[in-house]
Amino acid sequence: MRALILTGSPASPTSPLRVVGEQIVAGPDWPDAQTRDGLWISLRTPVGHYDLADLLSKIPADQWPEEIVCLADLTGRSQPRNLGAFAGTKTLLLPACADEATDLPAVLNSIGCEPFDCVCPLSAPLRIAS
Repeated sequence: MRALILTGSPASPTSPLRVVGEQIVAGPDWPDAQTRDGLWISLRTPVGHYDLADLLSKIPADQWPEEIVCLADLTGRSQPRNLGAFAGTKTLLLPACADEATDLPAVLNSIGCEPFDCVCPLSAPLRIAS
């Protein structure tokens, strides 16, 4: 299975979570990077709102994802839009709020406009190693 992981998490070899064997990670802190064989391993997105269709246009057919996994960004730095441009499964991972300053209602309002097939609340704050 192939997945596109959308995250606001900082780029590091240990983040974000490995979801499937073949995945491309995309976020504002991730570089446009490919393997020596030309396979995408990460893609940079704009900070804030961006159109998923623009991001998908960079991915060749042989790497086309079967699923999109979006880690809800409670900081607002990664806010994908137009998820309806992707016909496959769209899953939202909703981390527990570890910071009282997080504006959860604004985050939920923002992501609530997108057509997710599955929303998975996480019971503990997601810790990303940096």
